[in-house]
This record gives sequence, structure tokens and C-alpha cells, in this order.
Amino acid sequence: MKKIYIPVLMILLSIQACDKKKADDSFTINFKAKFENQAFQSGGVISDASGKKWKFDALNFYISNLRLIKQDGGEIPLTDLGYISFKDAATTTLKFSNIPLGKYTGIKFNAGLTPAQNNIEPNFLNDNDVRLKATHWAWFKYVFTRLEGRADLNNDSNFETLLVYHIGTDELLREVFINSSFELSAGDFQKNILIQLDKVFTLAPGLDIAIYQQSNTHSDPKVTDNFPTAITFADNFSKSFSLE
Repeated sequence: MKKIYIPVLMILLSIQACDKKKADDSFTINFKAKFENQAFQSGGVISDASGKKWKFDALNFYISNLRLIKQDGGEIPLTDLGYISFKDAATTTLKFSNIPLGKYTGIKFNAGLTPAQNNIEPNFLNDNDVRLKATHWAWFKYVFTRLEGRADLNNDSNFETLLVYHIGTDELLREVFINSSFELSAGDFQKNILIQLDKVFTLAPGLDIAIYQQSNTHSDPKVTDNFPTAITFADNFSKSFSLE
């Protein structure tokens, strides 16, 4: 009898060990932000290479359809919707389990909400839906990305230039592809997604915050002298992500 049950016991212990190992494996994404290689912090003052000073009070945004890209081009979905706010550290980390181990060529997601996600009115959402954290207007729908702060252009410590960027509408949804290979291994595997925020202003055609129409936008297509600012912001923001 011992010859029969000892192997069975070993198999059961092996299965339990494998299950435990699988349960312990995880993939964590940490969102981080910098401005000219200086760590972003809500309320902190950042000086750029030209001497301008920036003080950001808010940076939050939605992502959708987050997935990993396999070597053969296939995709591993991670989450349909996520909310990142640099005023709430708990939102800047996303943790996933049961993700296939192996080599990947990058990460894709949308900066903003899909049209289907954007078209649901707040009163139809569940109480814990992260879209309730966003501003919603009937003509605008949800704010995909919110960046707010002030800038001191002449170094007199007055921070006289108000910065308000509220990016939304289906037209301004952008797909982000971070083309960076990595191998997801067992354990608590972590990668950082870095937002290089200064690129929002410096990538061509850029945003000159000394010009009022480029220092703020509410993404209203009817405001013809200001909507290009929203387009530039959406384009450049989607290009500011990289993998660490």
C-alpha cells in the first residue's frame, strides 16, 4: 500500500507547489513621470533648461485596452480601463496575475477612453467605476487627460501663466505603442512606464505657453483658434511614454 500512496502524495504535493507558485507570480506596472529628467511631483517646482519654472497641481489620465504584445504579434489583454492620478500613489501601480511568462516586444494601450466607454453617461455607471473620477460634460463627455498648473516665464516667482489642459472627445483618443522588448519571468515581475512630460511641450510642433491659446484648452472643436492645442497635446502626450 505504501508503494501506491507515496507517489500519489508526492504528486499532490507537487501540484500544490505548482499552484502556489502560479498564485505568487504577478506582473506589476508602475507609472512614473519626469520633466527634463526631474521627478514629477504634484505641487513641486521644476526648473527647465531655459530657466522657466513649472508648478503642476494635477496630472491624471485614463488608459484603455492595455495589453502586452507577443513576439508573434499576438496580444495578451491586461485591463479594459485604468485611471492614473499622480495625487494618489495607489492609482499609479497596476498589478496583474496569471500572465503568461515569456518574451514580449512591447506594450500597447489607448491614452483615453474608447468611444464605447466614452459614450456611457455617468448615471449609468456602477458606483465604483473609475470614470466617475473624471469631469463629464454633455458636449465633451469624459476628460481623458487632465494637466493643470502654472508657469513662471520670467523667473520672478509669480507663476503668472495658468496652465489648463483638459483633453477629451473621441477625436483625441490616441493609441500608445511602447516598442521595447522584455522577458516576463516568474515572481513579482515589475516594469515602469515613464511619462516624459516635457515632450508634451517640446515635440514638434510643440506648445508655446507664452501664447495664451497654447497654454490652455478644453478640447472644444468649435473654438477654432484653440482646438489645435488639444490636438498637439494629445499627439505629443501619446509619444511621451517609454518603458524602464
